[in-house]
Formats: sequence, structure tokens, C-alpha cells
Amino acid sequence: MVPHERSTMPSTAFTPSIFFQIAYACCILQLVQLPRVASFVVDGHRALNSCPNPRIRTGGTPSTFIRGSSIATSLQSVVNEDNDDATTTIRSNDEAESDTGGFFWDFQGHSCYAEADQPTKTSSKTSDDQKKPTVLLIHGFACSTVYWRETRAYLTEAGYTVHLVDLLGQGKSAKPGRNDNVIYSIDLWAKMVDEYAHRYIDGSDDENGVVLVGNSLGSVVALSAATGDCYNDETNSNNAHLPSRVKGLCFFNCGVGMNTQNAIKTISSKWVKSIVTVFFDVLNLLVFNNKALLTYVIDEKVSKEVLRNALISLYAYAEDPEKKVNDELVDSFIDPVLNDSTSAVVEVLSQIYTNEAGRTPMEIQTKYLSKEDNRSKIPIHLIWGDKDPIAPMSGAVGTFYSKLASTSNSGITFEVIKDAGHIPFDEKPECNSGLIEWLAEKIE
Repeated sequence: MVPHERSTMPSTAFTPSIFFQIAYACCILQLVQLPRVASFVVDGHRALNSCPNPRIRTGGTPSTFIRGSSIATSLQSVVNEDNDDATTTIRSNDEAESDTGGFFWDFQGHSCYAEADQPTKTSSKTSDDQKKPTVLLIHGFACSTVYWRETRAYLTEAGYTVHLVDLLGQGKSAKPGRNDNVIYSIDLWAKMVDEYAHRYIDGSDDENGVVLVGNSLGSVVALSAATGDCYNDETNSNNAHLPSRVKGLCFFNCGVGMNTQNAIKTISSKWVKSIVTVFFDVLNLLVFNNKALLTYVIDEKVSKEVLRNALISLYAYAEDPEKKVNDELVDSFIDPVLNDSTSAVVEVLSQIYTNEAGRTPMEIQTKYLSKEDNRSKIPIHLIWGDKDPIAPMSGAVGTFYSKLASTSNSGITFEVIKDAGHIPFDEKPECNSGLIEWLAEKIE
């Protein structure tokens, strides 16, 4: 059974001081993905038994993080995106290595960060290794490559090549805004992922293919890229590269869209939908479109210790939350704030919260993967922490996919991680063994 979500709607009347508190809280939410007030309004009325019981994983042995040999330091050639024969070309001047072992590459004129790992030297080598797909990890809101530390260890130790990207506007990637003609959206990030795969993941042997793994909104980005939905509104929809190469998708606690406003689409009650719509309009007007307020909060209130404490709360179900939230993890959240101008951070934050949220996973799934074509045969595996307060399993997305998973021959499997939150792959590292098992059983 899925636990009933408690409501966090404030009972106190709105006052200027409360608006300030909301702004402060929301800025912290943006950085560490704590629960958003409105999500509880939307999901609180759902029935306890709305989500069938999928597979539940409780055991496993945690992995020690051992980074595989970085491809970034040895990758001397990439796929030439202008050559249909997929010959190789020397890396261009717009790519530069990072002191962290990753590298920067150019997407639409903006510098974006990525890392790539080869299988570890200790991983077992068999003839089956030649059949393994490349895995591309796509992070969630305000995160980066860093929090995939356990997942990449499991994958490289199992013999997989792993790529990771910082989405534009997040992590170490550049943070352009409207003045740079950048409008943040799921489509933009999906096109970025598509282009990265086209340029940096060898396509000479498409039999192996690519598996996209996402967390939260990263799951929606993966789904959009895998189906080519990100090019849906363009005259030339043949630009999509990944739809013909994706062999599978794995979603850790899938989000509903770029922001929680997509939850409005999932509300059946007209009066509840009206209330939530007004709530978002007021919140956007007074907080997320109030750049002066956001600037003050980020400059004066956000600190490393504030983030550390918030992250410890986010990792509440980890074996040792304080140990898990080490300096590397905290720095991965605070550095993008400290190393970029406040105006750039505020612009990204404001856009992500107020821009069009994009299609929901349910809309994309129904449009592309319910048809009788090759794309509908893509295996999808969902891994979900049962204590997730941000994207609860009893919400619209979890309910939708758990029902599909209970249908025979759907190609969708659903795994529940007991006593885990929104990022189970790092909070409960042993759950990554479920990803490895699914890859071995369904993809290879």
C-alpha cells in the first residue's frame, strides 16, 4: 500500500512575511528538491489503493563508489554529426577538458558539462560485454552529475560505458537566459541530450544502442528525447537522432514535467483545479517572477550550511545521512549559485518554475509508445522510493505507470524501494542492482 501524503498547505492567512518565507523556502527547494507545497494539494485527495503493488526491493549490498576510467581524458575523437557514415573527427576547439575529469562541449553556443566513464578494470569481461548498451544518465531539477556517484559505480563495475551530462542552466553548465534567446523547457533539454548522444556516443554499432536513465524531470527529458517529442512542433521532425537508437528507458521517481504546474492537468475536480491554478498564479506573481525578492533570498539566505542541513533531511532514509551528505555533494549544489552571477541563477530559477511545463509523461507515453510501431516496444523500468514526498508513488505519474506495469506484455516494469525518498539511487545505493538486473534481462 502507498502511504497517504500529508498536506503541507499553510493554514495561516497570507501576509507579506509569509510570502517572504515562501520565497525563502522555494529557493531552497530549487536547490535541493524538497517537497513543493502544491504537489500535496494535488495528490492529497488520491485514494490509498490507487496504485497497484509493484515489485518491492528491500535488500542488497551497497556499493562503494569507484569511478571508472574517465573517457573524457582519453576520448580523442567523436562522431562527426555532419557525416552520415559516422566516421570520426578530432575534437573541435569548442570542447575543453575540466579539472574534474569531465569536459565542456558546445550546445547552441553555450558551454555544457559532461563526463564519461569506461567499465572499471575490475569488472568482469565476457563476450557478452560487446552487447552492452551505453548508458546516459540525466539528472533532476537543480542537480548535476555528482549525485549519480553510486549509479555510475554499479554500472561501470557491471561492464557498462556511462555518460553523464549537466543540463543547460544547471550544474557546471552555462546559465543563459532570455537575453541569450534561451527559453528553458523539457524540449530544449531533450534536444541537448539528443545532440550529445549524436556527437559523443559511438553510433557505429547501433545493435548495442543507448539506454537513457533519468531522475525526476530528467525522466521526462529522457522520454521526450527517446520518442523525438522534443522536435514535434518543428517542420523537420527528422532531426531526432535518439529514437532509432534507444533500447530502453529507466526512470527513478519520474516527475510530472518541468515544474509542478503540470499537475493541474491531472486534476479531475474542476474546483480543485481552479484553486490550484490560482495558487500557482499567485505564487508565480509574488515569488518566482519577483526577481528582486529572489535575488535577496539567494544572496543573503542561501549558504552551504543551509543546503547541508536541507540535504540531510532529503537523505533521511540513508543509512548515515550526515556521512552521505559529504562536501562533494553539498558543493555540487552550492557551487552553481556561488560561481555564477545571481542574476543568471535567478533567471534560470524563474524560468524553470514559471515556463510552460511541457507534456506530461502520460501524454508522451500515450502519443508515441501506445502505437504499433518500433518505438512502442521500448522497455521501460521504473524504480520508485515509497517515501518520496516530491513525486509520490500515489500521484498521477506513479499511478499511471504502475497500472501499465500490471498489464501483461506492456514492456513496463515497476520496482518499489522501501523506505527511500526522491533519489533512491544515492540514498539507498543497493537499489541500483535492480537497474543492472533489468539491463541484463530486458536489454542485452
